[in-house]
Amino acid sequence: MTQHITIGADDAGQRLDRYLKTQQKISYHAVQKFLRTGRIRVNKKRKSADYRLLLGDIISLPEMISKQESSASQPQAHQHSVPKDLVMGQNQDFLWLNKPAGLASQGGSGLRTNLDAMLPLLNPKGDSKLRLVHRLDKDTSGVMIIAMNREAATLASAAFADKQIQKYYLAIISGRLPKKSGVIDMPLKRDAQKVSADPSGEPAISHYHLLANNDKDDALVMLMPVTGRTHQLRVHMNHIGAMIIGDKKYPLQTVSPEISSKYLCLHAYRLCWQQEGLDVSIAPPPHFTDILTKAGLAMPDAQTLQRIMQKYQL
Repeated sequence: MTQHITIGADDAGQRLDRYLKTQQKISYHAVQKFLRTGRIRVNKKRKSADYRLLLGDIISLPEMISKQESSASQPQAHQHSVPKDLVMGQNQDFLWLNKPAGLASQGGSGLRTNLDAMLPLLNPKGDSKLRLVHRLDKDTSGVMIIAMNREAATLASAAFADKQIQKYYLAIISGRLPKKSGVIDMPLKRDAQKVSADPSGEPAISHYHLLANNDKDDALVMLMPVTGRTHQLRVHMNHIGAMIIGDKKYPLQTVSPEISSKYLCLHAYRLCWQQEGLDVSIAPPPHFTDILTKAGLAMPDAQTLQRIMQKYQL
């Protein structure tokens, strides 16, 4: 027997995989498996995980995909403690967070703690449901925004897709850059384990700008992704001969022991959405500034950073 679920106005606009995980309590791996094999369908057709649900869509779920069975590995909000100083501010539509390195945005293989599962604990309004509208890699720290209602989530998702929201990252790298600033236009291809630079992959574009360096080819750089591919900045840095300090997934070279770090030195420093008047900056965490000091690198003052970021405004 098959269960048929009709999508209403409150759930229209969500990604299919997110709806199945959050509303139907189906685990991440179960969602990916059942969509891949066609056991979960929308309007009797196979759909990809990133399909955006429409009002009136009918999702077909086999009876064996029960909430009890599929949610066995799904962490519950009450199991999580919210990191100190996670919420940095809010307006009527959004929260902005300072995500620490090591906290995953969403659940996945072997992950028992993630931001998505914490959202009920962050909700300042009992009559609304918080929604993720973008992600940061688990090992990346910094600014994230969370939608406080469905309308805000739809607006933000469209803004990210249309590149109306600009993101600025700080990274400490090891390796000599080809020039002080430039554009990395290299498609990326993702397999089950990693992402690689590949001309046959999905388009990916990043800007970079050198902020400070030392005589050992260590440097502080600002990175501005135009696209938002998984691990884009880390792989793009590799592509031009550098690696982000603390990157254990894409280790291009051996880093000197005095600046090695168990945390990735990649920080989402600023998120700017001019159309909504949202502009949030968050200083790098202690592990980042500690490596800066050890490498003898100095953070530019706020005016210098602002002047550099203005060069890359949309």
